[in-house]
Amino acid sequence: MTKKLSFAVFSVILLAALGSCITHPDQPYRRLTGGAIREAEASFSRARVYTARGDFHRAITEYTRGLSTLPNSVSALTSRGMAHSAMANWDMAIADFSAILVIDPNNGQARELLTVAETMAGQ
Repeated sequence: MTKKLSFAVFSVILLAALGSCITHPDQPYRRLTGGAIREAEASFSRARVYTARGDFHRAITEYTRGLSTLPNSVSALTSRGMAHSAMANWDMAIADFSAILVIDPNNGQARELLTVAETMAGQ
């Protein structure tokens, strides 16, 4: 098989595989079931309740659980970063806010939160 033909066959197989995936907007190209998405969203919901109660440790645990399924959820990364900030876990907050900027380089809120976390970490 020639290199040109091999590349063409590979391209067709790759496109077919990508097209057959059931995806979620927060995580392209990964096969997710409705149940997995619902579980992640339930974790995010529990995390919001824990945050409202001031239980940031449990909130972080729940955000982390949901992010294991939907790692590109900007809202969950923002909220987990803010929970880390509330606990003065500046390195972890910086990591979350930086991850958002990888996903969405134009996210002004994440850029501002990152600046604050970096300033606080330097004190």
